[in-house]
Amino acid sequence: MNLSISSPAYSKLPKQELIDRIMRINRSARLEFLQLFTEADLAGYLERLDSVPPREEYTAWPMAC
Repeated sequence: MNLSISSPAYSKLPKQELIDRIMRINRSARLEFLQLFTEADLAGYLERLDSVPPREEYTAWPMAC
């Protein structure tokens, strides 16, 4: 499966660095699973993760009074 997209910012990082960064953002990602992907796939995934605002920034629906 090809998950890569244009990711020049991450394309030169070593595979382990990509995995480490992904695991810091996506705490449910597991090392064994991420190691199955190519550097290009991991770089593309990391770019997508970086484009999503952190969960804390999402606003909750207003509560009805």
